Amino acid sequence: ISGRRTYADLIFRPIIKANTPPDETIDVGLYFYDLNAKIQHKINDKHRIFLSAYTGADVFSNRYADEFGAFSGGIDWGNLISAARWNWQISPKMFANTTLTYSKYEIDISAGSENFNEDGTKEKFSALYISGIEDIGGKIDFDIIPKPNHYVRFGGGWTNHTYRPGALNFELTDGEDFNLDTLIGSQNSYSNELFLYAEDDFTLGPLKINVGIHASAFAVEDEFYTSVQPRLGLRYLLDNDLAIKAGFSTMTQYINLLTSEALSLPSDLWVPSTAQIKPQQSWQVALGVAKT
Repeated sequence: ISGRRTYADLIFRPIIKANTPPDETIDVGLYFYDLNAKIQHKINDKHRIFLSAYTGADVFSNRYADEFGAFSGGIDWGNLISAARWNWQISPKMFANTTLTYSKYEIDISAGSENFNEDGTKEKFSALYISGIEDIGGKIDFDIIPKPNHYVRFGGGWTNHTYRPGALNFELTDGEDFNLDTLIGSQNSYSNELFLYAEDDFTLGPLKINVGIHASAFAVEDEFYTSVQPRLGLRYLLDNDLAIKAGFSTMTQYINLLTSEALSLPSDLWVPSTAQIKPQQSWQVALGVAKT
């Protein structure tokens, strides 16, 4: 178990307090933290269980108050990642890893004010913006080692995505006669992603070959996308510690990250491919020479 936290705000607070007039209040929060935890249990020589978790966040908040009212605001964003893995040694040359995962990313931006009217009533305003993505998934991976220079890997998995593209909540109270509470933004959306893969890594004299295929499917709303993605990697050893390397791969990406160029804040949005926005596809070829 490990953890850490920055302490800049703990230093700023007494300095700010010492330089603030008695009839005013200023409070600033500015820190990040993270926590890591992992436990491993050996059932016997062939079975082991691993549990791991990580959480962390960046937090900024401020509040100012005087005899006329108060203002507050802040922004925080963070991640939560966890996994449970079962490692099974099926034979001296074959291993299996079964993993369950959960992850979550969220960003919150808030602002609020509180003022006193001339008639003694109080006016309040608050706004909260929330956006994020949440994943639950499982996968199984097999590793086979027929020979020291021959690796075979295959497996498959599933992930359920929950998207929260962004919602803005407004609340306004003016005295006792006017109250407003409304939510503006997109509704949550969901998708399921499936994949299967197989990979063979072997050596023939000076030639090393890595060949594989990755098949995936993506179900969102009324759409069902599929993709078959071959991959190939080659390395040929020459004299004088020279090697020629070549590679070819294809990729399909079903989830899109929308970034605002106007804001230098972590306000990115995660959204799925839909009937209107097709999955992104790419292919890449590489050729190079390496010397040790």
